[in-house]
Amino acid sequence: AWLELYGYTLEEVRGRSTRLIKGEHNGPEVYRHMWSQILDPAIGHWRGELVNRKKSGEEVPVLLTITPIRRAGEVVGYMGIALDVSERRELELLRERYEMVVRHDLKAPLASMITIVQTLLDGFAGPLGEKQHDLLRRSLDRGRQMQEIIATSLDLEKLKQRKLSLDFEEVDLLGILRHSAETLAAMTERKQLELELLLEGRPPAA
Repeated sequence: AWLELYGYTLEEVRGRSTRLIKGEHNGPEVYRHMWSQILDPAIGHWRGELVNRKKSGEEVPVLLTITPIRRAGEVVGYMGIALDVSERRELELLRERYEMVVRHDLKAPLASMITIVQTLLDGFAGPLGEKQHDLLRRSLDRGRQMQEIIATSLDLEKLKQRKLSLDFEEVDLLGILRHSAETLAAMTERKQLELELLLEGRPPAA
């Protein structure tokens, strides 16, 4: 099975180091962690994913388990069991790409909806009552919130692929809480509930 997976003959690999199949994407920290677990008496084995390299140069992701072989308490060798997880990786990649496309395609109709609501708020379709204006403003806020959620999900995928760096900044936490309370106001009114924002037991100053 090993020979079939990596494309070698037995004569080509007998007696050679497993570095023969070492992939380029397995950093030194992976191997340090691997050996620290294998040599730790409390653990005594390692299980994880590596990207190895076939004879052809093609990369193959494997789920690998390595266990020491002991004789009279001394380690005399190691046994490794590897499962080819290429198909699973391809399915995961397909799912991730599909989700990226869906999230990206949601942006256009959402932007159109926000534009329509903003047009109504600007009075281009006629005058609005105070209640109508308030409901449309809340709808606009929720639409923009959805835009931010979609943008964040796209950024997280870029971050996962190490194509994005994070910039930390201070935020107005009280302002966020006020916005959340306003967003939930219509729902609480319909259910005849009251939502109160308190800071240290008192309503925050305006």
